[in-house]
Parts: sequence; C-alpha cells; structure tokens
Amino acid sequence: MRTKSKFYNDVYKEPWKTPMGHPNEFIRLGRVLTTTTDVHFFFFIDDENRYKKKIAYVLTIDRWDPLRITEEKYNCSIGKYLKSKLPYKFCATWKLWGTNFIKEVDQGHALSDYKKKQDKNICQYLIISEDLWIEFISDVPPKWEIYKNTTLKEIMKPYLNKWNWD
Repeated sequence: MRTKSKFYNDVYKEPWKTPMGHPNEFIRLGRVLTTTTDVHFFFFIDDENRYKKKIAYVLTIDRWDPLRITEEKYNCSIGKYLKSKLPYKFCATWKLWGTNFIKEVDQGHALSDYKKKQDKNICQYLIISEDLWIEFISDVPPKWEIYKNTTLKEIMKPYLNKWNWD
C-alpha cells in the first residue's frame, strides 16, 4: 500500500515484495552483467565464506531502463524519501513514486517539442543491499530467478554461454 513521504510532497513509497525478503540477513550484489538486451544483477546472502554454495537471486531488467547504482555512503539523496525506521544495513526493497530520479528521466521527451503529460504511475524500484543502493525505472515488472545451493560461477555460466562469452 502506498504511503506518502512525510518529508516530500508528491512522493509516495511502498514496500516492494521480492524473493529477496531477508530483513535479518546481509544481501550483497555479487556481479552485474549487461548484455545487448538485459541487465542481470546477481545477489547473495553474505557470509564469511564467499566460495561456499548458497542461495542466489538474479534480477533481470531491460537494458534500456534508467539505472543508478550508488555506494551506501552517498545514499542521502535517495534516503531522504524513506526517513523511517528502515533497517538500512539489511536488505530492503521499495517502490517509489514522484522522486527526483523519475522527474529527471521524464524530462527528455524523446528530443521532440511534444510534451506528454507525466504518468503518475511510473515507479522507481529501489534495492538496498549491504553496501549499495540500486535504483531503476521500468514500465514492466522486473524478472526474478532464485538459485539454491550454488556459486556465482555456476549461475553466471548460462548467462555467459547464451552470448558465447568465456
């Protein structure tokens, strides 16, 4: 359910239900792979042994979706919309409406003089991992895949083989 930001007019937020719903575990972005059509984010539950098999989450968005990845120490521009009891050090996923990121992207108007009315339903997706804030805007829901008892190398192999990369 959307709730209005307490600090900014016309900004709304809503928890985004994803398979990565581990509020008490650190989620780390392992890799980002950009292909000619997609961007794939490979997330893991972080622990001491980076090489042992574990659960992984792969998020896929369209390559042309506006995307921004920010290191956590610079997150103040994004965090201002979420001022709440959000556990920043753990995984959190949100949908946001009316943010500056959406407004900045919407100003392009495809290099024409035609100015369309802004769609109030455009949402910004936000993933707060252990040390990164990942934001993107997409007009279609992103695709999630879950891999159990595996390593990053095993997961990435089919994505790389699809494009004949070594």
